[in-house]
Amino acid sequence: MSISVIASVTKSWSNRRRNAPLRRIPLSFLIVTSFGLIPNLAFSAWFSPELERFEDCTVEKTFLASTLKERSITSTLYVTRIQEDQESQTAKLFRERGLAGEIAYRPVYPSDTEIEDSRTMVLTSVVYRREASSLEKFFSGSETQVYFEVKMDGESFALNLSSFERPPFEVCI
Repeated sequence: MSISVIASVTKSWSNRRRNAPLRRIPLSFLIVTSFGLIPNLAFSAWFSPELERFEDCTVEKTFLASTLKERSITSTLYVTRIQEDQESQTAKLFRERGLAGEIAYRPVYPSDTEIEDSRTMVLTSVVYRREASSLEKFFSGSETQVYFEVKMDGESFALNLSSFERPPFEVCI
């Protein structure tokens, strides 16, 4: 094969590549899209879930834990406390909102404790909705989570609504 044939083939390949559909995508779109792939952008929708707060979204009520546990999927509720060194996205979101942890129908860690039936709980009128990040949705199939804010012993906790077949209290979202 002569050098002129190689140059001709290379030039032809280069021209075809230049006119490919990818070339028609605006540069600004590519730049904006690439920002979602940079891990240092903490507020990118790709990496950061969102926790929205809704005021006056349910009734305020004081009750015993036994009343709530009866409606739970497993008839049990566990407290998962956020550790100071915990770096999960949910822990960061809860810390920012002043929540001490999560209450759910099953333990997350072996150190989680079951809530006693006689424990007094106060349902505030606040409800949270956690939207999963795009990566969480893609890799783990995470969905939107809804939480009631519940106070126990002066601390606020997020009561996960997925712990119940039907919400134990009316909710506005």
